[in-house]
Amino acid sequence: MALYKPFTVETYDAFESPPYSGTPFKVGSFFTAARALACAKKVIDDQLIESIKSGLSAEEAVLAFSTAGEIPMILGEGRIYLQPFEYANERAPKIALEERHLL
Repeated sequence: MALYKPFTVETYDAFESPPYSGTPFKVGSFFTAARALACAKKVIDDQLIESIKSGLSAEEAVLAFSTAGEIPMILGEGRIYLQPFEYANERAPKIALEERHLL
């Protein structure tokens, strides 16, 4: 018997966000809100890292994410607030700085 995990992270294409999108992609299910939130943030971080490693600036990476990215949503019992575009705007400059230091 599978255990019930009350929080699910799904992604939607930024170009076709709900309710206009097709089928969402399920990223994972979690027992706690904190783990679901960490997963959603990782989804955004991974996309920003990929864009910045490919040569985009922080600003360009955010634009790419907001127009063609996979936007995470947390579904579950109780409201878990994550504004993906605000988070991306905050994280992109930090990620760009980290990536420059790794070169």
